[in-house]
Amino acid sequence: MDQEKKQQARIAVNKEFQVLEEYDLADGLRFLVSGEPDFPQRFEALYSELSKEDLWPKAWTSGNRAYVGVVEAPTRRERRSWPYLALLLATIASVLASGYGLAIEYYSAMGLNPTPLDLASGSFQFLLGLLGILGTHELGHKWASERARRKASWPYFIPGPPFLPGSALLGIGTFGAVIISEEPPLTKDQLFELGASGPLAGFVMSLLVGLAGVLTSPPAPLLTVERATTTSYGIFYYLPPVLSLLFYLRGQQASSSALSPLLVASWIGMLVTFLNVLPAAQLDGGHVFRSFLSRRGMLAVTLASILIMVSFGFWLMAIIVALMAAFPDPGPLNEVTPLSQRKYFVLAVLIAVGVLTAVVLPRSQVCEPPAPRGFTVRRTTTERICRSRPVTDAVGHDAIETPK
Repeated sequence: MDQEKKQQARIAVNKEFQVLEEYDLADGLRFLVSGEPDFPQRFEALYSELSKEDLWPKAWTSGNRAYVGVVEAPTRRERRSWPYLALLLATIASVLASGYGLAIEYYSAMGLNPTPLDLASGSFQFLLGLLGILGTHELGHKWASERARRKASWPYFIPGPPFLPGSALLGIGTFGAVIISEEPPLTKDQLFELGASGPLAGFVMSLLVGLAGVLTSPPAPLLTVERATTTSYGIFYYLPPVLSLLFYLRGQQASSSALSPLLVASWIGMLVTFLNVLPAAQLDGGHVFRSFLSRRGMLAVTLASILIMVSFGFWLMAIIVALMAAFPDPGPLNEVTPLSQRKYFVLAVLIAVGVLTAVVLPRSQVCEPPAPRGFTVRRTTTERICRSRPVTDAVGHDAIETPK
């Protein structure tokens, strides 16, 4: 920071606060200030003044002392529109391919031979369901950014490997979507809202798609369902509690049903919501918990989240979060003003959403769903192999009707 900007910062800080001490540092200025009763309003006014000069203030406490620092804002890069479109088109293509593969498995579970029109319909249902969920999640973040008057990009959709019918490898055609914040949140309330808005919006859309998914997932012959679950399609039979509840309310068992592409899209949306609400590093839940926890507290809950991911079967996500922990959430610009009490009610709702959307994977991939009501399972030696080998092994059991 050059001397001219430092002088502008001194004038602006002294205008809003009573400065007790000043420290001239290499990368900016630091001021010990008095804790004014209207600190949030004064800090917002300071931000409005300094941001015009490409400067950012930062407020924090140490003991019973309040400090305000001023640094230069990062250089903003101009964002072009073509990357959004290119990534979106690539994601649409890969998700459509996944929907086609899921439609094949869906009709296979029902024991039917689908027509090309049936497969095309399944592909587009999966596309609309999944991108609708992911888009709603990211637009929730975008809405919160606009509400807080923070600049953020539009969603970048990320293509991924498609779902391949009969394969042991699980792909869904996308790695999700992200938005990039160009300005940090000003207050702890804003940070909380930025983190919570995406999972809550995504959960509502996932629930709506899940309702449609349950209605389009009819009961199917047991043997055809068993064959379907010997591939990666079988993992979708491990439902989160909220989808299990929807099947229960319909008086139907998911384990003896053909799961439609819409149901699979909802399952993925629930999984995305569950992982994102965990209070870890740069995840949405991490932003929420950072609004009332210190960096040391965030390290503790991040480690707890990693343990939950490992115990629930999400090893790869646990590794990613462990790497993300090296780049902790810096928090809002104003860390002096505490989080509003009304946000803790939203926190309770967010925790409930995490419980309702939790997906627990088996130690190995799915070999068969639970036996339907009225049936017992007679296991053979090959099933024991299935427990410890990849999902491509065949299911070695017979289902027989229980005498009444």
